[in-house]
Amino acid sequence: MKISNLVSSLSLAAGALALPSMLDTRQQKDKFFTVHPAVNKSKCMGVLGGKVVVGAFVDVYDCNGSATQKWSWGAPSDIYALSQIYVVDTSGKKLCVDIPPLSGFPDAEKDIVNGAKLVLKNCKKQDDFAGMDFGRPTDPSANGAIKYSTWFVPDPEEGLFGQKCVDLTGGKTENKNVLQLWNCNEDYKKPWKNQIWSVTEV
Repeated sequence: MKISNLVSSLSLAAGALALPSMLDTRQQKDKFFTVHPAVNKSKCMGVLGGKVVVGAFVDVYDCNGSATQKWSWGAPSDIYALSQIYVVDTSGKKLCVDIPPLSGFPDAEKDIVNGAKLVLKNCKKQDDFAGMDFGRPTDPSANGAIKYSTWFVPDPEEGLFGQKCVDLTGGKTENKNVLQLWNCNEDYKKPWKNQIWSVTEV
């Protein structure tokens, strides 16, 4: 094979590998969804108090079509970031779901514990060394779970700090029940019932 043909083939192959990832980001970033606990689809993930502000807790509430119940997965702060879940305030600013403290990563890795409550924060920039990811419940391997992962890599030998799942606290669907992180089932094919979610595009 001629060198020019080989280079052309390699370029096409590289483009084919990169393209799905780029398309996925473009397709997902502007799509918004309501997120429902599988145990009660009349409830939606929302913002406690009805105001999209830094520090507001993420809860479940009767589905009402409000902007505080419209969520998206994407990379709102950095095109190279993995997925974050975000909601948009009245000015058009995106705030992302995360856990305390509000000071952000990397200080937060020590707080990834069972019972950590979900809050809104300014979306943080991510890179190859630090970041977070909220998986989509519609991903084939998720089986309805929303898996939360973070990493901080000062040393290439180290990596993921751990993984938790977005959990319906106490299994309760009462209005204003704040969502939390909890251990995922080790059998990823069978998420705990309080960690199974569905989404509806809006």
